[in-house]
Amino acid sequence: MTASELASVDIFPLKKTDTCESAIVFMHDWKVFQLPVTDNGKLIGYVVLSDLAEASPKHKIDKYIKPFLQLYCVNNQHLFGLIKQFAESKFTCLAISDDDNNYIGAVSLVDLNIVLYKSSLSQSGAIVVLKMSPQDYSLAELSRIIEYNDCKILNVFITPDSSDSTKILLSVKLNKQNISTVLQTLERYNYTIHSIYELDDHQASLDQRYDWLIKYLNT
Repeated sequence: MTASELASVDIFPLKKTDTCESAIVFMHDWKVFQLPVTDNGKLIGYVVLSDLAEASPKHKIDKYIKPFLQLYCVNNQHLFGLIKQFAESKFTCLAISDDDNNYIGAVSLVDLNIVLYKSSLSQSGAIVVLKMSPQDYSLAELSRIIEYNDCKILNVFITPDSSDSTKILLSVKLNKQNISTVLQTLERYNYTIHSIYELDDHQASLDQRYDWLIKYLNT
């Protein structure tokens, strides 16, 4: 999915002649803290809610425009690139523009969240978090192990382990909630299971009883 496919059908750019009051109303309606401003079809910058909130409501926004012209996404920018750009800029709305600053549209963080919600991330299924060294990560091997147990990987998410800089935490979203055979196979292949989420109620109950038994035997 690209920026052009994510372009909001509701958000439109502000003009230099818009008042601070109307800009704030639009931001509240569209749930954003920034909005792009255009002049004759060109992106000339953004206005920020915190700046406008301190201004006189009837003042024009022109004196509050910040020329963040480098903060835009291009038509064919992929979803992953957009996520990175939103995270780095801390903006809630980004203009879609070309290299000549021609304004094309806008993407909001709300639009992005809706797309993520509709993706496989929200599908029912257990999540297994594995702890490993970066050099031990092999998606091909993981897929082979998991698919051998009649299960499939929906998503993989890698984060550094905050408690050990030499390790990573690999979150694997699966398409099933009952994954007892997957867990057994992973342990047989010496994978370290850091945590498990969203098991079905039956398996969660069994796992909890197993944990209690282990704790009892260790006392």
